[in-house]
Amino acid sequence: MAMAIGDIPKFPEELKPRGNKLIRMLEENSLSGSELLENVLATLGAVKIGANGLKIAGDFGSFEISASDFKALAESMEKMLDYLPSLLKRLKDRELYIKAGDEVTKIKIGIPPKKIPSYLKEVEKTESPVIEMPARSDSGKAQGFLFNMFASYIGDKDDSSSGKMIDAKIRRADELVGWLGEGWDFLVQILEIATPAVQLTTKETLDKLGESYAAFWDELFRRCGV
Repeated sequence: MAMAIGDIPKFPEELKPRGNKLIRMLEENSLSGSELLENVLATLGAVKIGANGLKIAGDFGSFEISASDFKALAESMEKMLDYLPSLLKRLKDRELYIKAGDEVTKIKIGIPPKKIPSYLKEVEKTESPVIEMPARSDSGKAQGFLFNMFASYIGDKDDSSSGKMIDAKIRRADELVGWLGEGWDFLVQILEIATPAVQLTTKETLDKLGESYAAFWDELFRRCGV
């Protein structure tokens, strides 16, 4: 059965006030990111993988991924692992810049990637891609791309200057695309990797997730003291 956009589980509106409180706790450092992760794992409870697929069961209830869905996910992961070595070889020693306000960092791609302090003049001279974002806050509050995505999803947070959840632009984006693959090559490879996992987005699978979704958040908030 095909998926419709409306089938994707939305964050329960009635839990938004608790979501906003959790965001404030993260911003004020009364709850750390590692503590939140520990509570997420504790809420998920036991994870069992067997002939019938994958089952996650905790105090909130349970969620199951059928054997065929789990096989599809594993197939996509296997394709991604096969693709990564050639992608990393292609990108090795390439550079890009991240400009946050007037602060510039050069990233040299490798394992691990290297972060090198840079300056505005280098951004103007380089032919490498540049990701530009608003200046980082010096308030000490939790911030960053993942935090903003999370905060926008569970609460009413939207602090970006443009009123958008993601406030960034890429200079020389065509150069960045060129690293990944020429023409349709990169897109074809990504579609080949993602296609098996699309099975996980069927209405039947998403409906199963929705049955215990609100209970999961309720239990996670309780563990976080919200």
